[in-house]
Amino acid sequence: MREVRAHVAIRYHGTGILARTERERLCRDLAAAMPQHRVAMYLEAKPHVLCSPHIALAEEAGRYVGLMAASELLAAGYPSTYIETLLIAEHLQGTNAAPGLVAALFGGVVHGLGDFPEMVLMKTYTPKAYALMRRFAVLPEVLFYPDIDGPSDPTTRALAARLASFLSPTEEFCAETGVIRGGGGRISSDFWRYRPASGDDAVDRFFRREVGSSDRMLCIVRAPTRAARLALVNALGLERPRPAPTIRQE
Repeated sequence: MREVRAHVAIRYHGTGILARTERERLCRDLAAAMPQHRVAMYLEAKPHVLCSPHIALAEEAGRYVGLMAASELLAAGYPSTYIETLLIAEHLQGTNAAPGLVAALFGGVVHGLGDFPEMVLMKTYTPKAYALMRRFAVLPEVLFYPDIDGPSDPTTRALAARLASFLSPTEEFCAETGVIRGGGGRISSDFWRYRPASGDDAVDRFFRREVGSSDRMLCIVRAPTRAARLALVNALGLERPRPAPTIRQE
C-alpha cells in the first residue's frame, strides 16, 4: 500500500450537516477527481449520503479528494453503524487514503458513542471494499461476515438474514454468500467503468462469480465484547474511549 502524500489532509467533519455550497463543491471536486466513475449520478441518486450524521473528508491542494459517510441505525433491533459510502480520488486509490478516512470517521463515531460500535454494516459491489471491511476482524472475538473461505454458522446466517431484510426488505438474500440480489437499488455497476479489484485472487474470483451488476454483498463486523471493541479501537489507532465517571453513593 502506497503512503498518502503529506499534503492530503483527512478530517472528521462532525455530526453537523454540510452546508449546501459545501455539498455542491464536494460533488464537483469528487467528480473531477474520479473521472472514470459516474459520481454526479451516484450522489444524485443518494442525496441522503451528504446529510449523514458522520462524515469524513480528504482534501488535497484545496480540493476534496475523498469522502466517507455513515449513519447510526437500529437494524433489526441491533444498534449499528452503517457505512453509506466511501469514495476516493482515482490517483489516491491503492494508498492509505481509504484507511485514513476509515480511522477519521470511526474516531468521530467512538467519540460520540463513548465506545466502538458493536455492529458495523456495509453493502458493497466491490471486492476492494470487502477486503477493507475484512481487516476489521483482528481478533477471534470479532465476527466478520461473510467469510468466503468457509461456511458461516447457522446463527450468523440467521443474523445476516434479519439485517439484510432490514436494509433491503424487498430483495432476495442468499445467506450462504452474503449477496443481496438487486441490493444496489438505483445504483448499478454503471457507477464504475471497471470493478476495483482487491488484489486477493480468491476474493476477486468470488465477486466475479457471485455478485452481479445490480447486486450487493452485505458485510457485517460485530464486536460483542468490550475487549473486542477495544481491539478495534487499537487496530485503527484511535484514542481509547474514556470510561464513564463512577458516581459514589454517600
